[in-house]
Amino acid sequence: MQKMNLPFECITIPREFGSYINDDGLIPLNGVTMLMLGTGGHASADIDGKHFTLSAGEMFVLVPSRLAHIVERSDDFTALGIIFEFEFYQKIAKGVLDMSVALQLSQQLHKVLTDKQYQNVKMLIEGLMERIETEAAELDQMPEELRDARWLVLRELLISLGTTLAYEVLNIYLTNYSFSAVRLTRKDEVLQHFFTLVFENFREHRELSFYADRLCLSPRYLASIVKQASGRSPAEWINERVMGEAKQMLTYSELSVKQIAQHLNFPNQSFFGKYFRHHTGLSPLKYREKGRQ
Repeated sequence: MQKMNLPFECITIPREFGSYINDDGLIPLNGVTMLMLGTGGHASADIDGKHFTLSAGEMFVLVPSRLAHIVERSDDFTALGIIFEFEFYQKIAKGVLDMSVALQLSQQLHKVLTDKQYQNVKMLIEGLMERIETEAAELDQMPEELRDARWLVLRELLISLGTTLAYEVLNIYLTNYSFSAVRLTRKDEVLQHFFTLVFENFREHRELSFYADRLCLSPRYLASIVKQASGRSPAEWINERVMGEAKQMLTYSELSVKQIAQHLNFPNQSFFGKYFRHHTGLSPLKYREKGRQ
């Protein structure tokens, strides 16, 4: 995502401890979807307060706003991972899933794979990692006048390989679901557009009227559709995104509470503190202290 300007980044564990994953095992998930495939040993993780174990042949798929923390790992624990930009992964999922199925799948954090599924995912991740490494090295050796043209083709090629991996993961998660060409209902379309708008605008806009105006609907009708299609109100979805990012920043960043309040477009630190306490029962500082114990 950074060095080669791709919408994903491959990682290996334990190498990433101390860099992408900090020494305490905290996994930042701001604006990304992360796949972690266990390849050896085992690790224990707390994800949104629930305990999971990841062993060889098992997989986590973590979406934005999750709070994930590897609390223990065996000396021989190894894993492969890929971190997708959320917009990239969301676009792939939106093309083949109706919203009700997507919501159910997003709650399935842990998956035990068959041998064939494990080998398929492992092969795709390792192949992608090797291709990125070798192609980057070759690109650096090319004459500058040819490098840009080659890079345009190479980038699309690598993105196609990352897309194949994303579809493979979706295919695994859909094993127990009937799967056919998607014909979205009007409610599904509204819900998808609403979720996209929330992801793009939750830092600046928490009021329902903004989203209703963008969708050319009345606030009451939008609230009714979102509630019927997802089982939750628009305010609950908006607050989940705001609180997810606030918790991520308090846990993983060194920004002050005032800076986090400004980042999330609260009028002042006091207003943010009241909002945060209302949803968690803790002040932002108390939450930060508890999360880092």
